[in-house]
Amino acid sequence: MWLLIKSLHENATTAVKWNNELSKEITIKQGIRQGAKLSTVLYKRFNNEILKDIEEANIGTYIGNENVTSPTCADDLALLHRETTNLQALTTIVHNKTCKDRFTINPSKSELVCIKNSKRTTATIGDVNITMGEGQIKQVTETKHLGIERNESNTPNTQERIKTARKTVYSLLGAGLHGCNGISPIISFNMWTTYVTPRMLHGIEMLHIRKKDANDLEMYQRKTLKQFQGLPQNCATADCISATGSYTSRRTNRHETFEYLWKYTTKPRIFGIQIS
Repeated sequence: MWLLIKSLHENATTAVKWNNELSKEITIKQGIRQGAKLSTVLYKRFNNEILKDIEEANIGTYIGNENVTSPTCADDLALLHRETTNLQALTTIVHNKTCKDRFTINPSKSELVCIKNSKRTTATIGDVNITMGEGQIKQVTETKHLGIERNESNTPNTQERIKTARKTVYSLLGAGLHGCNGISPIISFNMWTTYVTPRMLHGIEMLHIRKKDANDLEMYQRKTLKQFQGLPQNCATADCISATGSYTSRRTNRHETFEYLWKYTTKPRIFGIQIS
């Protein structure tokens, strides 16, 4: 494979054509460029080998019989385990594999988050030392993986989600998503459920939702839906919801279903590393 790549890109040259004239040849010193056809194929070849080695180590985290040690999307890799020794072993596997393929992961761009095993736990989590090669991975209180913010208490940042929803609503004002002089409330509600709700509730079913979090989200939804219909804020919530056929965000996120499934899985103290 390496010989094929070398033969394709060694001593490669290019030129600029303008008005049927060619410039002097320019030597290309870059390898496979991002977005090239071989880029995704070679990346999968590299990334799949790492995931295969992690799975074969058989020291990961399981939900039932499913291995959930390394949830990955593109170049975002997370390692999950309840014990620091095994988490260090998983990190070493990733480091050794990347060194073998002459690829370096910067430990300063990786983060470690310790998630409490219960939403009722109030004790603080001590320092955990995990290294990648000679560099130590910094421990943080929160990080973002696949667009979902994770923190030590594993609870959603409600205010940030409301800000995201509000920005989405503002971007739709030009399409008529506003009060009485805009489009019909039914169409406004359909736009709300299509564009705003998915962004506001993205990944929230995987977090511990407190009663306060659900109330804040529902309060913002009720306030916005009343504005769509031109109703005063002191209008009864039942009238607002029945007029549009909507339902509360508590039901939208289907959290009760995930809580039911979660009772039949262990709730260990999970240490998560995001590698990028």
